[in-house]
Amino acid sequence: MVSKDGSGMKIAYILVVANLLISVVTYPMLPDRIIMHWGAGGVPDGYGSKLSGTLLMQLVQFFMLGIYVVIPRIDPQKKVTMSTGYYKDIMNLMLAYFMFFNVLFITQNLGYDYNMTSVMMPAIGVLLFFLGDILGKAEPNWFVGMRTPWTLSNDDVWRSTHEKAGFLFKVCGGISVAGVLFPVYSIWLLVGSITVTAFYLVVFSYTEFKRLEG
Repeated sequence: MVSKDGSGMKIAYILVVANLLISVVTYPMLPDRIIMHWGAGGVPDGYGSKLSGTLLMQLVQFFMLGIYVVIPRIDPQKKVTMSTGYYKDIMNLMLAYFMFFNVLFITQNLGYDYNMTSVMMPAIGVLLFFLGDILGKAEPNWFVGMRTPWTLSNDDVWRSTHEKAGFLFKVCGGISVAGVLFPVYSIWLLVGSITVTAFYLVVFSYTEFKRLEG
């Protein structure tokens, strides 16, 4: 087990502070009424005040940072620390992705003209690909990964299930990238592929447990 002190938390703080600075610097440039939500095909369909929109973006990231800090402290088995490889990689990846989304949110509201779906779907695809790479290496724990009764009961089931998960998340990432060709249906392709993957992994973990345990 590695120390709880490490580069993982430093990177997380840098990402959160950088995201906050981006919002603070650009806040005066935003119109009073901003886009808050994009519907199918990347069409804006929800609006709100720039104060509520900017605060929401920061609150979500601070909440994510809070989760990052709290989980290692409440893990009864102490298998997850803020320097555990797969844990810090997943958390920092999510923080970096959210900062990227905040930049998209701001630039759209500053008047830059591009289709949100055409940018978001490939970005989500890349996120899923890297998550797949990380999940394939995740060690048994109670907080991160495919936590079913069968993966938590047998370390071999955990590892075989996460090897499958790593590959399938990369496939979902590819489907998300391909969704840019079908912008109206892209969100359904993404949600559908992730739902099928999650269901398959639950069933796989059960059948693998039965096979190993007899």
